[in-house]
Amino acid sequence: MKKDVFTMLHQIFSENEHGQGVDTQTQIPSEKKKQRRGATGIRGFVHWSQEEQRKAFLTWLPCELHDAPGIDWEQLPAEVMGYCVRTIGNSPDAAVLAVAAASMHGEMGLASLRAQFRNVAVLLRDFRTRGLIQHITDLREEHIWITWAKQQEKTEGARQHLVSYRAITNFHFPLYLRRLSRTDQLRMRQYALPSSPANLTRDYFPYQKLKAVQQAERKATTDILVPLYPVLRQIVRLRKQLTERLLLAFREACRNVEAGEEELPYHFQHTDVIPEVTRDARTVAEVQIQGLEVTLHLIIWDKPTWVKHHADLYSDEVKRTADHGIRAYASSQNCFFVEVENPARDVLWFGDLIEHRTFQYFAKWDGSSPEPADYQLRWQYARQLGFSRGCACGSSGLLDPGDQWFVSATGRSDALIFEPESLYRGILLGSALAMLSLSNGSRMSELLQVSMNKERRVTRTETILLLGKDGQPQIGKDGQPLTKQVKLHFQHLLPKGARTEEERQLFPLSKEAMRLLREVQTLLEETYGEVPVVAPARNNIKREDLKSERYLFQWRTWSNQQQTCISPADAQILLRFLFHGLDLYTAQGKPIRVSVHVLRHVMATHARRYRHVPPEVVAHFFLHHHLQELTGRAPTLPEVSEYYTLLTEEQRFAVISTDLDEQEELDHALLQMSPTTRDLEQKNADLQAVYEIWHSLHPTAFGNCGCPGLCPRETDRSLCLGCSYHIEDPEKLGAALVWRADYAKQAEVFEAQGNAIDARQARIKVQFLDDMINVMRMQLEEESAGRYIPVFKVLPSPHRQLEVCNENEG
Repeated sequence: MKKDVFTMLHQIFSENEHGQGVDTQTQIPSEKKKQRRGATGIRGFVHWSQEEQRKAFLTWLPCELHDAPGIDWEQLPAEVMGYCVRTIGNSPDAAVLAVAAASMHGEMGLASLRAQFRNVAVLLRDFRTRGLIQHITDLREEHIWITWAKQQEKTEGARQHLVSYRAITNFHFPLYLRRLSRTDQLRMRQYALPSSPANLTRDYFPYQKLKAVQQAERKATTDILVPLYPVLRQIVRLRKQLTERLLLAFREACRNVEAGEEELPYHFQHTDVIPEVTRDARTVAEVQIQGLEVTLHLIIWDKPTWVKHHADLYSDEVKRTADHGIRAYASSQNCFFVEVENPARDVLWFGDLIEHRTFQYFAKWDGSSPEPADYQLRWQYARQLGFSRGCACGSSGLLDPGDQWFVSATGRSDALIFEPESLYRGILLGSALAMLSLSNGSRMSELLQVSMNKERRVTRTETILLLGKDGQPQIGKDGQPLTKQVKLHFQHLLPKGARTEEERQLFPLSKEAMRLLREVQTLLEETYGEVPVVAPARNNIKREDLKSERYLFQWRTWSNQQQTCISPADAQILLRFLFHGLDLYTAQGKPIRVSVHVLRHVMATHARRYRHVPPEVVAHFFLHHHLQELTGRAPTLPEVSEYYTLLTEEQRFAVISTDLDEQEELDHALLQMSPTTRDLEQKNADLQAVYEIWHSLHPTAFGNCGCPGLCPRETDRSLCLGCSYHIEDPEKLGAALVWRADYAKQAEVFEAQGNAIDARQARIKVQFLDDMINVMRMQLEEESAGRYIPVFKVLPSPHRQLEVCNENEG
């Protein structure tokens, strides 16, 4: 039966997905087929036309079930049909599983249907693999179930398999039978799954025990990541900026080639500082992000030039195709890309992924050519890093071009090549996803709802209370609470468990998240003229509750001739690529795989433990429920009511505004990368601009003010710590060192007293002073070497004139 299905599929689709052993780069797939990796062959079942899906499924379905009463097989979702054809195949349980799927259809959402159906199919396959049953009726024997349960690891996955099985036998299938006539009931009873023992789940897979294990595993992860919360945010920002600078250098080099100023292959260099996290830190206060300067030696190529200079790797037919500029070498298919001559370890943070050629979709080899010798090794390497199907998105043009030519080219040569435009697009979307998750705790289904539709964007100007360090409103001299106006931005999204428009809730957006979303918006508008209206991804669990909108997380993803936003799997790949190389492990030595779920819990836990955000605010704006996760115990109904009403709406907005600002402060406090000469030159230029406006310098405790207008800070103006306008004066290094020592002692005292809030504020000031001290020391070094003269030393200053007068009087 399954063989017939595959025969039909091979008649419909040619197998051209892998092709390292053949000259697949001479083929040009259609636009939509090119834009979905893995969409050919049986793995791309959901992307076939409905008629092709129907033919394949009915070929798989046992003939005696084609006219099954009360079942319209063509109404089954394509995902379920594809799973039957692709995975269940010619299993002896195919008939009972098909009826089980039909009985569940219409009783639940697609995501639940897929999960429960898969659970039951895996359970039956496990019984047969272990040799416990020969026929489905063997499951009527209780001892078989007991034997299976004793052989299982006590995991939540095994428990869910049983729960799904019991849902079919005790509810869905009996409900299906009730809709049939007595005669039809007698016919269909033969496809009933035998019931499992009543207490099997309770005795062998107790919910509370398994939940405790899950919580312990989650805690092992959050214990490591929560203290690193600001580090994770800063890594997102620095890696995005690092790739952006490389992209700008690449574009400039490409313009030189296009202008005829340079010829391909064009050699150029790009020097930058790669951020690295200190690995010997013993406390959170010691964690720093340091910079390693690397000069990349790059070569720009295009496809025809590459083939011409690597002629020994290509057939005569390919070389002729490249010379004539046709097929894969036509102008519409050609593009610039770079080769890196450095060792893989110098290629930003992802050189090993290029070296091991993980930028492709891995699956069971079904190409017409022999499987490459290193195919399984490369796939295994990708899996070890958390990329189960390779470091490649279904959407072509995110991280890599999605062009089969590059897969073939890297397979023929050991050169390190990549395409910077698609790489940066993937990192931009990944950065926006990560920063949203780290700032408002969104789930995957909520992240992928972020939209430019007018009704989804909510901006509120609130008059909020100014809160003190104790979280209470500050009182003015007139006895009234101090207030200020702030502008808060939200997305109106459908949270977990909600299905209607009335249930949408507000998700706050931080300043950094807003900046990234605006850049994504600009990218889409420059490409399409506007943000396109697209459908939710097929495997988004909220797809049935959402409509087509101007979703921001999209890039050339197609399903059944319809453009969609990126899939959850693609979003996961983008996140893991962004955090690749951090080498994070639990205390038990288990590697930590970054996911939206992990980032969400890290954000919420950090908000409670370190930023001391009230739990009702976290619940209201971030988690939207899950009170037990915040309080550590299951609250009673009266407590739930009090939990959400403990603070007024005005107070909640005040807290969330303060917290979003505090997240930005924590980011800045980690910037321990050394200043450059360019930074010092910019400070000189800023100070010169201020002097030309005011004809005077504005001295501060540790230097001069470089702001051309009034002070932009509303509070904490005394030392100008953390102000981007501040210009350091190295002659005040001694004062900075004294203040740094005082704040460090203050932090230690607060920590000893258990005063976490004030201790954190003192630590932040220590970090700001460290930034100033680093700049001052570099100013002294550069000035002594004759490479830099502080402009405030040559501009007239009352402070310096006073010093000169004192010297003359003496």
